[in-house]
Amino acid sequence: MPCRVFGAWIAQPAYGGASCEERKIGAEEIRKAMQLGYRTRQIAEGAGASVALVGRVGSDVSEYGLRYTHIGALVRDHPKGRWIFVHVLNECGSSRSDVYNEGLANFYLDDPHDYEGVVVVPSPQYQRRLAELAEALLGPSARALHEPSYNMIAHPRSEKYQNSNQWLLELMAAAHAPQGSISTRAQAQAYLAQRGFTGDPIRIPALKRLGARFFSANVRLEEHEQKGSYGVYETVTVRSVIRFLDRIDNVVLRRVVRPDGPDREPVRY
Repeated sequence: MPCRVFGAWIAQPAYGGASCEERKIGAEEIRKAMQLGYRTRQIAEGAGASVALVGRVGSDVSEYGLRYTHIGALVRDHPKGRWIFVHVLNECGSSRSDVYNEGLANFYLDDPHDYEGVVVVPSPQYQRRLAELAEALLGPSARALHEPSYNMIAHPRSEKYQNSNQWLLELMAAAHAPQGSISTRAQAQAYLAQRGFTGDPIRIPALKRLGARFFSANVRLEEHEQKGSYGVYETVTVRSVIRFLDRIDNVVLRRVVRPDGPDREPVRY
């Protein structure tokens, strides 16, 4: 990979729910992220993909039965590069988020628990619909389906808040529905319900809930509790996004990628 973009890759601030404290990125972290980006590109190009969905490991969420914490759309021939990730990121652990376009290595440089990704390539037909929305990812449609009020465990039917995975899920609904029929989050959520989408229940112990209330700007519990949920919170995870994709489409390829290989079929999401 050309060294001229190396500085751009490592100069980005920390996002994805983390604080923006200064953190020195080590040479081994950079190597792993660059290698993951390279292997991800190899898989996407080898499959002839125009759009792929890519999940990554973030914090350790194994206690919830999960592996991956964040998912983005990898778009080919994006105005900003040959392969660019388009995804929503929480801004420095705050209560806000935005839509970002990032290079391959940057996607994996978020102080992860482990350097691993999962690449999922939809059918050519669904890829075409997603590709048609690629320009919209940069413009009004992406903003129409983006809610900047961020909640890490936003309820799947919340219009007040949104987490990063939820934005991509609602965009996927817009790509699958009859063209032009979805332009708002309410319409996307109605379509998801019609197609049988369900989030994943996350059990949060009382002490963690207490800490979230007082110390985490990016975790809000009240919407769940207003729906009668205490301790178990349904939210949009990487696993539930891929589960929905499997409901609506015939996925042509899925691979787990690690910096030094080998690539393999995913065991869990």
